[in-house]
Amino acid sequence: MHSVLGAFLGASAVGVYSAPMRFVIFLQYAGTAVSTAVAPRLARSAAEPPATRVFVASIRYLLVFQGVLIAPLLVWAGPITSLLLGPATKAQPTCSGR
Repeated sequence: MHSVLGAFLGASAVGVYSAPMRFVIFLQYAGTAVSTAVAPRLARSAAEPPATRVFVASIRYLLVFQGVLIAPLLVWAGPITSLLLGPATKAQPTCSGR
């Protein structure tokens, strides 16, 4: 994706795209950890039913955890963006559709 974006919009656009993507990937770690831990419990043998109670509980906790993380990000998106990416990110290039 970076090379395609760089070919059309240049290196500065790749930097503007890459920095927030690192943060988004960081937010996905909790979901990946839960799915790695819960998936083997769902894949039981034919003699045992899958542990759906564990799945439902883990999804519930993951939703609460993600909600606690996302709520401040939505409220303070501007200051967090300036803190993580620097104050100069307000005047970055955008896609012109060429």
